[in-house]
Amino acid sequence: MRKVPLPDGAKLYLYTAALTALAAGAMSNAAHAVVTVVNDLQAKAVVVITSEDYPELERRVARVKSATLDSVTLDGVDTSDLTKFPEGGEVSRIPLVADKWQRLAHLSELVVAHDVGLGFNKQSQGLW
Repeated sequence: MRKVPLPDGAKLYLYTAALTALAAGAMSNAAHAVVTVVNDLQAKAVVVITSEDYPELERRVARVKSATLDSVTLDGVDTSDLTKFPEGGEVSRIPLVADKWQRLAHLSELVVAHDVGLGFNKQSQGLW
């Protein structure tokens, strides 16, 4: 594990809702990737990407640039490199809802572990 100091004024938030992946869809190779799938997301929605086909995109957060009934364009998700992103891969999207974030107060550092992800150091908070 390693400690990551937080800069003065940093604010941390924890997502508190259950995460449910939407149906998987084929992803295009483009500067702004398009996922072809039955869609009910709106433009500017925020999603987490999950994919066994594209490990580079696993857990990446992206904003929906545009949406139609049968596709979603992800802003800033560049899949034009066919070496990293071979044609025919699929991704799922996990929508994040704006009002489901809880602010974590009084954190001075994070502890990063291999399988645990991000957490806070209980010892530095006087909890241990």
